[in-house]
Amino acid sequence: MNRLCSCTLILVLGLLAGLWAPLAVAKEAVTLGILSYRPEPVIEERYSLLAEYLSQETGLEVRLRVFNQNDMNRALASNRVDFFLTNPSHFLMIRSERSLTGVLATLQREWQGRSTGSIGGLILTRTERSDINRLADLRGKSIATPGIYYLGGFQAAALELRDAGVDILRHNRMVHLGNHDRVIRAVLTGDTDVGFVRTGVYEELIQENPALADELKMIHVQSLAGFPFAVSTRLYPEWPLVSLPHVDSQIVRQVASALFALQRGHPAARAAGLAGFSPPADYQSVEDLA
Repeated sequence: MNRLCSCTLILVLGLLAGLWAPLAVAKEAVTLGILSYRPEPVIEERYSLLAEYLSQETGLEVRLRVFNQNDMNRALASNRVDFFLTNPSHFLMIRSERSLTGVLATLQREWQGRSTGSIGGLILTRTERSDINRLADLRGKSIATPGIYYLGGFQAAALELRDAGVDILRHNRMVHLGNHDRVIRAVLTGDTDVGFVRTGVYEELIQENPALADELKMIHVQSLAGFPFAVSTRLYPEWPLVSLPHVDSQIVRQVASALFALQRGHPAARAAGLAGFSPPADYQSVEDLA
């Protein structure tokens, strides 16, 4: 009888251990949302290694989700995202609508051996447009933009034009297209006279299709020492990475530590075109712009 009871107890304990084992080894999952400033498959390919890197370094299961601005807004409103990476103007819009814990880190981009923590806007038209050569020439022209909550793709250029006496909200037809690739396409096809894109997009597209360099003309190009991209505007801090208030503080510290430890030569950094992440930048200039 004692032997039977002992065997039964061992069997029960074994079954309980089997039931609890998956829970013991399961990783806690967090979702990282990234704005699709270019087509979603492009962003997914670039940032998938970053999600893998964060999973390895933190012991968490970091799931990557790529959103356009409207979908990201809905995901944030329903707490389906734990961390997000977006442009500074969109971040300020989100912060004005809901509570956030603040910026964890600021993204650093790399291009051909040079890195920057700044972003600006680039104004483009077709090469044959001899009537568009300076900011004043944009008055009355149709303009393609990803959207009004894009810093490089709208707000930075809008300020430069305002200072040049061109109020594009009054004098121009604006076409909102959702990402920068569509803006370039609208300019090339003649659907719009001009396009606004963020810095770095032009160089990426030229690398993918060198013939574009002969088809596009840059307006009001600035000469900024050390900045690796063509730019038509003043510069602002790069994209912030932000955590949501519902995320446990220990998880926030783990993710922040892994981000700061990311080296520019790591495969995850190279795939995304990053030099790494720096401590949070001062976004006051973006607030003044907005």
